[in-house]
Amino acid sequence: MGRNAVDKKRNSKRAKTKKWAEELMPKLQEISIASLTIDELAHLMGKSKSTIYQYFKSKEEILAYTVEVRLEQMSDFRTIFRQEPFQPVAQFEAFLKLICKGAQDISPRFLHDLKANYPLAWQQIEIFFLELLQETIHFYETGIQKSYFEPISTNLLARLDHVFIFQIMSDPNSLDENTTLDDLVRDYLLLRFNGIMRR
Repeated sequence: MGRNAVDKKRNSKRAKTKKWAEELMPKLQEISIASLTIDELAHLMGKSKSTIYQYFKSKEEILAYTVEVRLEQMSDFRTIFRQEPFQPVAQFEAFLKLICKGAQDISPRFLHDLKANYPLAWQQIEIFFLELLQETIHFYETGIQKSYFEPISTNLLARLDHVFIFQIMSDPNSLDENTTLDDLVRDYLLLRFNGIMRR
């Protein structure tokens, strides 16, 4: 089998499992994943357990992959923050839409259970958001340097963002019955951006 055939097979597998992950994510929000079994995951995915084991070694690997696919959908933040020329309002709006879309249909309970029970999957979220925090610091610094933003401590801003991402977003008590996680993210980011813009 030549390289092209191998690559085609790999890409086909990736497309198939990516679709499974995209369809699985919303279903995981409706249940407690703390004691989820591989049988329950197979049922949610509409696949037999033997089919699942052809692609994944464990339930945590499935959850980690599902998280990875969702995070990939938000990876354009790098391009948004590094865009030239610097246009903070347009860049922030694009970033807000991207992150809210990524948070859509995700529940704080899911994040809390993931953090408490599935370290491999949670580690991916930590790595992703730590990189995002570095990019936001760069964005804040550029905005301050160009006199678009108030000269506020970027270290303080980054620490507030860190608390929001790693504590508030994964706290099941952070939402009331009429608020979704993407509502919470949107409100936080709007407060953050409006608070640093020069008048």
